[in-house]
Amino acid sequence: MEPKTPVKEALFRLFVYNNNKPLTVKQISKQLSELWEMSQFPRDIGEEKLSNLLKNISDYYIQPYGRKFYIKKY
Repeated sequence: MEPKTPVKEALFRLFVYNNNKPLTVKQISKQLSELWEMSQFPRDIGEEKLSNLLKNISDYYIQPYGRKFYIKKY
C-alpha cells in the first residue's frame, strides 16, 4: 500500500487484505505502522487517532464488532 494512501482508504484496504476479519484498533495501528514505517509522509496513526476516526467513519461501511471493527456487508 502506498504511503500516500489516505487513512480512510488504507483502513478499508486493510480489512480487504485481511479477508474482512474483525481487527482491534491496536491491530490496525500496528499493521499500518509496519506498512508505513519508512514513509516520507508521516502521519498520526496511533490508537487514539484511529479510534476517533473509526467512530466517525461512514463512507466505507466499517462497523464495530464488539471491541473490533469490520466492513459491513449488504
